[in-house]
Amino acid sequence: MVHAHTVRSGSVPAPERRRDQRPGMARLEAQTVLVVDEDLELLDRLVVFIRALGYIAVPAASIENAEVILEKLHIDLVLLDLAPDAAPGALITRLKAEQPDVYVVVGAEPHQIRAVLAAGGDEAIATPLAAEHLEAVVRRVLPLPVVRR
Repeated sequence: MVHAHTVRSGSVPAPERRRDQRPGMARLEAQTVLVVDEDLELLDRLVVFIRALGYIAVPAASIENAEVILEKLHIDLVLLDLAPDAAPGALITRLKAEQPDVYVVVGAEPHQIRAVLAAGGDEAIATPLAAEHLEAVVRRVLPLPVVRR
């Protein structure tokens, strides 16, 4: 069964602004999505999917890896696939500690959605993730620039 349910915190729309980067932090030319998942096969599939949409996808196989990446690289969006037994509070807090205004979308079980939002996640998508729904969320949060010829 594929769920297509998204819940956002508050009534604030996804940010369209570009944030100032911290000194010493690298910024890539395209919009960058940090994909965090401990399941390496799923991580690889998500990275390929995000890249096919036209974004730079940076993989992280753990929260610890994600923290290191967030220390060194400006990230526009974090996509965190939450394990069914994970407590989202500490994970989201750790991610936001490095880049407080990064937009965090969490793939979560329905019973975790309230905890995700209470912990500071900007948006929660019920798992399993449907490709069309995930694409719609990423494109809404990070609209690709229009190329004029």
